[in-house]
Amino acid sequence: MPKKVKELFWILLIMGLIVGCSKEETTPIEQQQELPEEAHNGPKLGEVAPLSGTAGTLVTIKGEYLTGVTKVYFNGVESASILSGGENAIIAEVPFRAFTGTIKIMFEEEELIGPEFEYLSSNRVSTVAGSRMGYADGNGEEAEFSHPRGIVLTAAGNLLVSDYNHRIRSISSEGVVSTLTGSTADFEDGTWVNAKFNNPGPMVADPFGHIFISDVYNHKIRKVISTGSVVTWSGSSRGNADGFAMAQFSEPKGLAMDSENNIYVADSNNHRIRKIGITGTVTTIAGSDRGFKNGVGTEAQFSYPTGIAVDDEYNIYVADAINNRIRKINPQGEVSTYAGGDLGFKDGPASESQFVSPTGLALDTDGTLYVADANGNRIRKINPDGMVSTIAGGEKGYLDGPGEDAQFNHPWNLALDKEKHILYVTDFHNHRIRKILLD
Repeated sequence: MPKKVKELFWILLIMGLIVGCSKEETTPIEQQQELPEEAHNGPKLGEVAPLSGTAGTLVTIKGEYLTGVTKVYFNGVESASILSGGENAIIAEVPFRAFTGTIKIMFEEEELIGPEFEYLSSNRVSTVAGSRMGYADGNGEEAEFSHPRGIVLTAAGNLLVSDYNHRIRSISSEGVVSTLTGSTADFEDGTWVNAKFNNPGPMVADPFGHIFISDVYNHKIRKVISTGSVVTWSGSSRGNADGFAMAQFSEPKGLAMDSENNIYVADSNNHRIRKIGITGTVTTIAGSDRGFKNGVGTEAQFSYPTGIAVDDEYNIYVADAINNRIRKINPQGEVSTYAGGDLGFKDGPASESQFVSPTGLALDTDGTLYVADANGNRIRKINPDGMVSTIAGGEKGYLDGPGEDAQFNHPWNLALDKEKHILYVTDFHNHRIRKILLD
């Protein structure tokens, strides 16, 4: 092979190898665009703010390609409101009772896990009805009460309130106040129109639509029958006696009912806890002379027990007003101190906590016990683990708003709507019915 031809051959061979290598290492233009395009268009999470707040707080979630968001969850609870903030942001409302936990953003086929949101409980207090001391039916704050004491939620969703007008008042779900029964201070059974009470107090509802009322100064337990009449369920004259027809009470106050429809009575001026069986027979469960003493049955002592509640295990909780304690009676009749001690105000472990004349109790399904700490002007909570905290109130006064800012003047009795997480309060010296949205 001539020398020039041989040189040309090698030049062409080398150039071919170079071109071949270049083709093997080069990615087609379509592939160059496709992979980065997919990675670039995927949703990405950026800044989330604020990271703490109450129910209803609007949280702005920023990132990239967030237009396809379908749902947002706070601690597993779905936000009911998601607003667009453009292609790169959305705004989600914190749902009621979400509590503290992570934020999750959902797309059709993807999800992003965000940071933890700290849920701040507000326990907002508002006024349901009432304005000033007096007697007037009407709508909401047009109505007037005089030292409302007892309160109960009926199966129909209405509130019944007893006040010092010697009447039982009804508050509809729309806030309209009317008089159900009662008139002047006296004692009379009969129709709702004719019946009379003397300072009716706390109440309890049975599963059949009937209401039992502690008729305090008549020293009786009355029954308001749903068909329109009032009868005396238990009690004769003032005194202290067990039995049936001749049973006696002295200023009975708190009432509670167990799952078998037995009624428990905080017989305040007798310093005893009584039970009215379904046949109407009255027995004494615990208590004797006024004092403070734990023990079994009549060995124990109370000082003006006022509020009462019973759980599904037949444990009885008592607001022992003048002893500034919450007492517990187990099914065997053994009385112990559940919370409280010396007069004062202190949250914390139940054994170290302090109350000022607790009067009303309400028990939730999870075992949480709510307390109307009357002279402390606060609503307290005792968790099942024994921790006491304040959910609303502080300085004596009248003010709606978040629990820490709200004010009461001698909150007396409680009724709990367990499904809606609303606690109703008779605000005794403010002559109003208040409610707390529990979160």
